Amino acid sequence: MEAETIPTDTEKNERRLSLEEKIEIYENTLQKGYLLEDTDLKQIPTLTREEEIEFAKKIEQGEKIYENYLLIANLRFLAMKATKAISTEDNFEREDIIQEGVIGLMESIKKFDYEKGYKFLTYAEWWIDQNTTRARENRGETIRIPVNLKKKILNYRKQHEILHKDLHREPTSEEISQKMGVTKEKAKYLENLSKRCIISMDKPITDENGEFYWDSKIQETTFGTPEKIILRETNKEIIKELIENLSEREREILLSVFAFNEDDSKSLQDI
Repeated sequence: MEAETIPTDTEKNERRLSLEEKIEIYENTLQKGYLLEDTDLKQIPTLTREEEIEFAKKIEQGEKIYENYLLIANLRFLAMKATKAISTEDNFEREDIIQEGVIGLMESIKKFDYEKGYKFLTYAEWWIDQNTTRARENRGETIRIPVNLKKKILNYRKQHEILHKDLHREPTSEEISQKMGVTKEKAKYLENLSKRCIISMDKPITDENGEFYWDSKIQETTFGTPEKIILRETNKEIIKELIENLSEREREILLSVFAFNEDDSKSLQDI
């Protein structure tokens, strides 16, 4: 799918600009070193298909400055997408969308293959959308689930809801797997994930005794908490180093008394 045409007030002027003049504008923009205002973005000329190819060849030859030029040439398109996205995503600031989009744009510049025949923006738009979608999904989440897995879980819930309405009952894993075109095991896996409640151990909760954290309610194992295990092992190593200054007889007695030789434990009478 072709990327949307970038609206501009200077299209006639852009057609009269030579590539050298465009590069001069990109260079001047690059020297400013700050996020441009919309009024400035409108003055940045875009590239023709032939000019994009020329820039891509320069980048292929190792001239890194052309990566910056190609980035600047497409900032207006990025700002346009951010403006449209903010109208439906009120919890995601326009500046955040632009910043995340720039990361996607930079990634597309590195991977763009002009020999494939498509325009740069057609390719770059996918990377921009991927990066902004991932950032939006992760926003405000302490525990982050991979975006691709989250999409599969959402698709499972959607297909489950459709089947539930059609069948007027709870659908089986086999019915959902056929609906989704996946194996029964995969459908069961997604079912378990969709029902799983992920809670951060740092999330505060309250009971009759007041506020506490989830990790304080997790029972210790037979070997104790990880912190205690590490402390115990560390102390053991320190003591072993200290008793190296003792005689062999004294060292053997202490090691046996404090059970440092786990494979050779002895009773007090044996010691």
